[in-house]
Amino acid sequence: SLATSYLTVCTAVVCDNTLSVALREGGARHTTRHSKHSGFRLQSVRDALGIVHTLAEDIVGDIERLSAISVSHTEWDEIVNRIVPIDSSINARPQTVSRAKNKQEEIRSMYLHDPRVAPWSGTALGVLSAFNTFNHHSAGKNETRVERNALNAITGKTSEYDSYILNVINDVVLV
Repeated sequence: SLATSYLTVCTAVVCDNTLSVALREGGARHTTRHSKHSGFRLQSVRDALGIVHTLAEDIVGDIERLSAISVSHTEWDEIVNRIVPIDSSINARPQTVSRAKNKQEEIRSMYLHDPRVAPWSGTALGVLSAFNTFNHHSAGKNETRVERNALNAITGKTSEYDSYILNVINDVVLV
């Protein structure tokens, strides 16, 4: 029921995290619907997208752009508190407060210590990686994770969340 989409992107797609980033890019897109008479026509896809085989510079540019945006410890704390707020009101349920604190703690730990994230801590790339990695590898139940991550990538939910994270980064760091 789903069509196959081909896109020109600058992101090296190696997992759900990078797929989400790639799907947000505004490059050329070609979609092919499937039927019993459809066949794969590589040259028609290349022609439709105007693919040039020199995307490496663009990939490096995107990574450099996000990694060049410095995020201080104070800004990092502000971002975490905006995205995962802890309700400190008197009416807050202890279970809800505990969950939010645990989530914040795990995201903070990933940001500083997880090898998928820590090399970029102190940058916008590190912030995005921390929240994206948490959602892909820690949030929710283990038994539904693979299907949930695939569905979220296909439907654009992961991309929407990443855009939200980038907007918060923009509000806190770049304003």
